[in-house]
Amino acid sequence: MAAQLGPLLTSLAATALVPDFSPAFLWSPRPIGVGRGAEHLHETPSYDLERAVAAIAGRGKHPLIQAADREAPELQLIFLAPELTTEAVRAHGGSLKNLENLMKTSASSLSIPFTTHSAEAPRLFDGAHRVEAGEADAYFRKYSASLHDSVPNTVVVELKAASGASVSEALRAHDELIGRVSSIVEQATGGQYTGLLASMASMQTLASNAVAPGPHGRLLAKSGKDGFGFLHMTPTLLTAYLICFLLFVIFLNGFCCLFSLQTPRSFPKTKKDDE
Repeated sequence: MAAQLGPLLTSLAATALVPDFSPAFLWSPRPIGVGRGAEHLHETPSYDLERAVAAIAGRGKHPLIQAADREAPELQLIFLAPELTTEAVRAHGGSLKNLENLMKTSASSLSIPFTTHSAEAPRLFDGAHRVEAGEADAYFRKYSASLHDSVPNTVVVELKAASGASVSEALRAHDELIGRVSSIVEQATGGQYTGLLASMASMQTLASNAVAPGPHGRLLAKSGKDGFGFLHMTPTLLTAYLICFLLFVIFLNGFCCLFSLQTPRSFPKTKKDDE
């Protein structure tokens, strides 16, 4: 297993995962209010990605996007890949070299490992202009002049793997296209763009293993092997749990020692008392 995508893949490697989840990667050469190298480890419905992208362009608010006075990006570049599952990225993350570089070098970057599809948004960015993967390079070169017109636009590039390609080969091909197109767009917009890589998987593909969400969000998901669920865990969170457990043990020992103190049953008289 490769671990080239920094904190995200570190957290994925420490978590038992199922194919229900898909990761999302957001980046921009300019500050867009998401921090740098940030992670959002809570389960996130796919339609939340659309709302976050809209908030970056100044259309509404979103908890992941810090409110600030900033210029809206010229282009919001959306890549949708059918093979993009959290388990696939955990196993074949080494194929995403260009994405790794974009996430590390961009002024703003955010990783969301656990996104799920829902009936509210069975097809992401349904109203945006869509471009086939094979036509993406020529399309953005042809319209590069119009990408810097102070009018925010959203373009979806639908990534498709070659027939018979393995998951690793498909991710590598997607990564090469993401690197080329992002470079063209960055030059055309002067860095005024936002990139997003998310899953194209339909809701029907993921619904077979879905678990109904609880009042505080779904913490458990069915495993493909034995049906048991797993908590999302990171090294930092595990360390915090261990420290809390240690402090609890110390408190318990002190509590028991304090209540085990007893006074004598009787106080015998002494000569001093008789006087």
